Formats: sequence, structure tokens, C-alpha cells
Amino acid sequence: LQPPSLTAVGDRLPDELLAKGVRGELPRRMDWLKVRMPKFRHSDAEVAALSKHLIAHDRIPDRAPATPVYPVSPDKVDPQVMLAGRELTGGKGFSCVACHQLKDYVPPKVALGTRGSDLYRLGDRMRAPYFFRWTRSPLRILPGVEMPSYQRPHPTIFPGELDRQLAAIWDALHDPQFTAPTNPAVVEQLWGPSEDGRPRVLRDVLTLTAAEGKLSTVPRAFAVGFANRHSVLFDLEHGCVRAWTIGDFARQRTQGKSWFWDLAGVSVEGDFPLLSDVFLVDDASHAIVGPETGHAARVELLGYQVLHQFSLELTYRIFWDAPGSQPDLVTAVQEVWQPLNAAGIGRFGWVRELTTLHVPDGFSAWVRQPAPRQRLADADCFVHADQGWRRPTAEGPPAVPVAPR
Repeated sequence: LQPPSLTAVGDRLPDELLAKGVRGELPRRMDWLKVRMPKFRHSDAEVAALSKHLIAHDRIPDRAPATPVYPVSPDKVDPQVMLAGRELTGGKGFSCVACHQLKDYVPPKVALGTRGSDLYRLGDRMRAPYFFRWTRSPLRILPGVEMPSYQRPHPTIFPGELDRQLAAIWDALHDPQFTAPTNPAVVEQLWGPSEDGRPRVLRDVLTLTAAEGKLSTVPRAFAVGFANRHSVLFDLEHGCVRAWTIGDFARQRTQGKSWFWDLAGVSVEGDFPLLSDVFLVDDASHAIVGPETGHAARVELLGYQVLHQFSLELTYRIFWDAPGSQPDLVTAVQEVWQPLNAAGIGRFGWVRELTTLHVPDGFSAWVRQPAPRQRLADADCFVHADQGWRRPTAEGPPAVPVAPR
């Protein structure tokens, strides 16, 4: 029943929210409290006077002596900074997820006395200077509060730079694309990159979240986590890439009597259409043999292996339904996936090289242009080919022919 302390409220809230708070118009922040603030019928002059008093009493000037400079992003957040901030809020960082809700994630079994409010879009409700003072020493502001002080920098993420680490958390929490990190205490397994740098492979049923928030299942999933913390999910049922993430690789959780695997990282690009990446074109008629023309594809995994430079080779066959009683059209494809390191080339990500081992006589194999509906910042999927993108037919998708071995 005890309401939150008003100590430093004039420093914590932006001016417009402070005025709403004085009038009792702020949305409910702690839904577990039974006590509610009344809505007062203050005049405009009374609201201005109360707000001015609280600001004058509480607010520390932004350029006060001994105030560190925090490198926050004024506009668009760099993806690497957002990833760092996300990791710092998780169990491998400062463990904000242990007590605080973050967007859709709600920490389980947290006592009400230690339960924190939702940190997502925190910049809409709190002034940045107050956030940095609060995280470094909350007990100086509110004695007895159940909140640890963050005085020691994280050893591996922006190592030794506490100011930069806290700024990354601020930027990440305010980004609309923020997704909560995995709390290792509430999952059965959490996989990161392998210790020896070799790609990790997961073949199981995986769940995915589409752009509109709808959860889908990939029954025949082939997921690969690279040492550069980029991960790829290939759908062996439809013969297409379904997701590309960055961060931890995968996590296993339970829900009732069911077990689930999810990709644990931030979605770089995802929610791809359920269309096979490779399709056939009749060389004589230029007719497309693919899902868009009603030809169902059946994919058979032939094998995979780790190659030198920690890349992965994947080989599979695609069986296309042929009209009438004719035998199925079979295409054998070999792919090599290799992680990219930004050193020297300025890019992070992965390269996918496709070659055909077998194509039916009179047909050519093509790979379609990726069309993700989810995209992180300036991330991009593109295909390099000497002949450039073109359409196999006037109505066909943008594509390039796949070179044979």
C-alpha cells in the first residue's frame, strides 16, 4: 500500500511528465500497488507552481561539477551499441532482467518489494542525467532502496568503460527494436558461440516471432551459430533462410510439458517469405518451377560439415512436383556459409555461397532476392553476381542464376 517515494521526482521526470504527475494523469507504472494517486483539479497556475518548486528543489544542473560525459546516441542507435546495451541488461551483464520487466519479458518469482518497473522506452519517462546518477549510486538518492550500485565496469563489453556501458544501456532501452535478453536462470539451456570458434549446429524444432508479434514454429530447422555471434536459421521444410540474428545463439525453455528452442539473439533480418530460395526455370519456355507457380518443394538434407576458416558446408536436394505422372524434378544444391569479421573489410555478418551439383536437363537453377520484413538499422541482404539481378520471366521475382560446380 505504500506509494513510491517522491524523493528527487523533480530531477527524474521530464518537465511535461512532471506536470502530468502533479495533476495525477500519469499512467499506472506499478500495477501491483493497490494505492492510487488521486487526480487533482489544479489550476494551470498551481500546476506550474508545484512543478517549478519540485524542479528547483530536486534537479541537479546538467553540467554540474564532476559530472561524467556519457556518449549517448542523439539519433539512430548503432547496432553494435544496441547489442552491447542489450547484453549488459542480461544475466551476463548487470542482470537488470533479474528484477525488471523489459518489454514482453517479465521476471518470474520476484518479491513485490524488489520488483522493478518496465525499463523499455525508459527515455520517454526519465531524464538521462538522472538515470546515470541513479544507476551509479541509487542509495545516495533513495536510502534503503532495493537496487544495487553499478560502480564496477563490465570486464568484456566495452571493457573498463563504465560510462560507455551505461550509455549503451540507455540507448538500447530507448530503441523501438529492443528485445529482452535471455535470463539464464529461467531457461534450461543457453547457447552462445563455441569456445573453439567452430560454428554450432542445432537441429530441432524452433520457434520464431514474426514482425507482427505472431509466434510460428519451424519443425525442420537447421540453425547455425558462428563465432562472430551471428546466427542463421534455415528451414529444411521450405528450403529457405528464415532468420538472421546477432548475440547469443539459442535457448531452450519449457512451457508446461512442452520443450521449445528459440534463437536467443536480436533479429538482424527476419520474417522472410515461406518461398524456397532456389527455384527452377524452363530454358525453352522460361516458365518458373517454384512455389509461386504452384509447385510444391520437398527438401532432403544430404549432409553438412565444418570447413577450414570455421565455415560450414550444407548439401541438400529439392524435389519439385512435376505435372501429371512425370517424375519429380530434382535439384541438388551445395551451400557454404562463412562468418565475416569486420577487421579490414568494415562489415560484420556472413557470406552464403550457392552452387548446384545437379539440375534437370533443360532447366536452370535461380536464387531469389531476399525480402525480409524485419530489419535492424542499416542491415542488408544482397547478392553479388557478375550479371546482376534480373527476372527469369516478366512476372518472375528478382533473381540470379546459380552457378554449377
